[in-house]
Amino acid sequence: MLRRSVSSKPKKVRKSHYNKPLHKRNKKMTAPLTEEAKVEYGVKRAPIRRGDKVIVEKGEFRDHIGEVTRVDLKNYRIFLKGATIEKASGQEIHIPIRPWNVSIMELKMDEVRKQTLTRKKEPEEIEEALFEEEPRDEEKTEEPKEIQTGEVTSIEKEGEKLFDVESEGGEKE
Repeated sequence: MLRRSVSSKPKKVRKSHYNKPLHKRNKKMTAPLTEEAKVEYGVKRAPIRRGDKVIVEKGEFRDHIGEVTRVDLKNYRIFLKGATIEKASGQEIHIPIRPWNVSIMELKMDEVRKQTLTRKKEPEEIEEALFEEEPRDEEKTEEPKEIQTGEVTSIEKEGEKLFDVESEGGEKE
């Protein structure tokens, strides 16, 4: 009997999403990095933290660049500096934004994040070294190879026989 670790019932899948512990929710709160940031940090995605500089890709605040002021793990939302609206009473309220609607421009670096980035970079560097090919010389030609057949040695180049060479005590065929 085949056992499955994940249920196919929508009710159970939703329940697992809404009842996740906070340390697993943090992993889900990731966002892609911008092209410049990908080159700088060497990763494609990273979890959003307070202090990161992001650009909003979708929604009312599209193209707004701001710093993350708060991360709400319970509701899967982030809050940015400057992404606010004014209520009728004059009070400013921060608008919650989904983390998958933003791109990270700059990461706030601390010791834990530095370790994470170096850990993620190492396998890529190892892969590059493993798959690195030697440079090929296009001017390099095939050298003739010798084939020993009994007492006579023949020299061939690219499948055609060039000439036969007599070996010791043997005669030329």
